[in-house]
Amino acid sequence: MADRFTSPRPLSSEEMWAGYEAPVPEYLKSRFDDFSTPSQYPAQRLTYDLFPYSQTAEKHGLRLFKVSIREQVWNLVEMGPEMESFAKTQLENQRRLPPDITGLGELLDFDGMRQDANRIFREGDYMTAVWNYVSNWSMFLPWHVDALPRTHPLRPKLGEAEASLFNNMSACLLKISEAAKKYERNDFGNFYMDAAFKTSWVALDMREFAKVRTVYGSAKRSLSLIRRLFAVTPSPNVTAANIDAMCAYYAVQAKVLENVNKDIMFKDLSPEKKIPWPSFDDYWAMGPFCWGTTHGLVHVNKDPVLEAKRERNQPRTLTEEELWAIWTEDVPVPTEPLEYRQPADDYPEFRFCYDNMPIGRIYETRHICRAKREVYEVIFRACRDDVSREAYNHVMRSQRERSVTSHPWGARLNAAVAKKEEGTDLYRAKNIRAALSTYIDAWAELLPHHYSSRLTFEWVNSGAGSLEAKLWSNISAACIQLSKSVNSDFRRSTLTLLAFMSAYFSWHLREYTSVNPVKNSCTRLLATVSDASIMLTTLQPKIDTLKTLWQQQVDVLQGADDELFMALERQKRVPNAMGEREWAEVGPQTWMGEIEKLKGKRLFV
Repeated sequence: MADRFTSPRPLSSEEMWAGYEAPVPEYLKSRFDDFSTPSQYPAQRLTYDLFPYSQTAEKHGLRLFKVSIREQVWNLVEMGPEMESFAKTQLENQRRLPPDITGLGELLDFDGMRQDANRIFREGDYMTAVWNYVSNWSMFLPWHVDALPRTHPLRPKLGEAEASLFNNMSACLLKISEAAKKYERNDFGNFYMDAAFKTSWVALDMREFAKVRTVYGSAKRSLSLIRRLFAVTPSPNVTAANIDAMCAYYAVQAKVLENVNKDIMFKDLSPEKKIPWPSFDDYWAMGPFCWGTTHGLVHVNKDPVLEAKRERNQPRTLTEEELWAIWTEDVPVPTEPLEYRQPADDYPEFRFCYDNMPIGRIYETRHICRAKREVYEVIFRACRDDVSREAYNHVMRSQRERSVTSHPWGARLNAAVAKKEEGTDLYRAKNIRAALSTYIDAWAELLPHHYSSRLTFEWVNSGAGSLEAKLWSNISAACIQLSKSVNSDFRRSTLTLLAFMSAYFSWHLREYTSVNPVKNSCTRLLATVSDASIMLTTLQPKIDTLKTLWQQQVDVLQGADDELFMALERQKRVPNAMGEREWAEVGPQTWMGEIEKLKGKRLFV
């Protein structure tokens, strides 16, 4: 008797249809956020294998949505009586006849209907194409991947077909939405935009069955839709932080798949290219649990007191005062050992970083930002012979007067890009000192923003991470060139030290940029670390370890230039041989005294 409720068995026809048509059972509604796996099956099974309660509820909600979107498309798209009759007759036959696994296999082997829909899509008839895609999908009913054992050979085929079809539906629905809005039919436009987002969600939910093309397309489309969608139809349960978390997932997943062969299976990629789905707390309120367009779907409201506390303890845009503080405030000496792994339970009231990072990471970020500003001052004043500090003070006052509101992020980024290009032209013309001055001015355009003041995906996706890494790498190159032409040992050693520090800043940004700046920064670190260690004596005990690290990184990156560094296979990203506390003993927090000595010095003839 016990086996009846604990052992897997094939689902009955009634159970398979219930998986698409029955309301969410009460026992799942009440346990939508229960991640434990039940010890036995319910009397009416929804899946072949046992899944956690939350996962079973979510999968059921997604199946209800799939049927709902089919009904909506069939009702909205006029295909003529013959085609509409064919679709409904086909569905009636599926309901009347017992599920046939052989027939499912034949359907999955026949790709003609999907290819025909692809042709219609390319011709621009998006209504007909989406009707074909949903009708093609409907022919698989009542089968679904979770009605099959994990080892069944048709399971991955069915999953791949479903993921591809829903990705294609999403592409059609987005085109239809854009056309509706073009003709000022915003009601229809918003409806189809919502449907496009949700069908992409379905495709991404099945990513382990899908081709890279499907995951890449769905992630990019979702990123383009999510903020527009929740601006039009805000939800009281969806916070700005939730949207940021989903945006981060979509952006980074799409970015790491940019240069990957789109025809291989997503499941076969290395772990680094499969970005983890956001946490339950971040996605539940915008996912299938709360899709009101589907009948019988779970509707939940969390405790308002707990939600209010959660809302306060979320990442948020830093204030202008907070943005500048990391550049201007001295970093206090910690009163106890720093934690580098576990973030604090709550955000601090005054924040230095967008994310709630471990306190050790926050200290590290504060030190490196201060070091960058100090190096900026040294180079700025040297290039302008600003011994009195008058020009530097004037520029910094001007920077503070440019509020982040009146001079938004995009404008600062564009100005930095333009100055970087100007600096590169000067460098190629052999006007190295002017190039150095222009590069350092380009970097200052980004102030007061920094790599931890925004979501990681924004620093990557906007190109800011790559821009900053390239700027510091170029500053390092210019310092190296100038060190070869100065007429004193002091100037030569100072420029070499500045080259080392600048290359370090570039290398530190490796997770935000492509491979080429990483290779260049490692090469320049290797060229300067020995001389730099004469002045930065804290480097000396670790110099061999550092050289090995940077040389190995250069070696494994040969032949890879344009790919995003964070998207590389693990074996191409050489791990740091030292722990965080060891890095603290050789990093920017130990440089401040030496940097201070260089301020106002004349470095050029």
